[in-house]
Amino acid sequence: MSELRNAFATVLADPEAGPLALAYSGGPGDPRLRELIAAREGVDPARVVITNGGLHGISLVLESLVDEGDVVAVESPTYPLTLRVLGRSARGSCQCGWTRRVWTRTISRPCSRRVRGPRSST
Repeated sequence: MSELRNAFATVLADPEAGPLALAYSGGPGDPRLRELIAAREGVDPARVVITNGGLHGISLVLESLVDEGDVVAVESPTYPLTLRVLGRSARGSCQCGWTRRVWTRTISRPCSRRVRGPRSST
């Protein structure tokens, strides 16, 4: 326990590391990790976002791209919480197994198998 206490004391006494150790990372994630990933993938670090898992990533993408009232086609089976996240903004979702024939049919006509997610009271 004394080793842990000493480690905390050392980090918190450092004027640069101390505040960072007690803060959440920025919205897109730790800049150093974003730079490492960007270098490995050959992209600009501004294009890299660190998420707290798959659902967080799905939520960010859907909140950025889906407008209220949109219908979103998702594969079936799908990650179950995706439908819950979709229900917050989209009118509904259409679950389809993806083949070229199904994809073409899905985008060319309304889906008859809509799944509605929970709606907010606002």
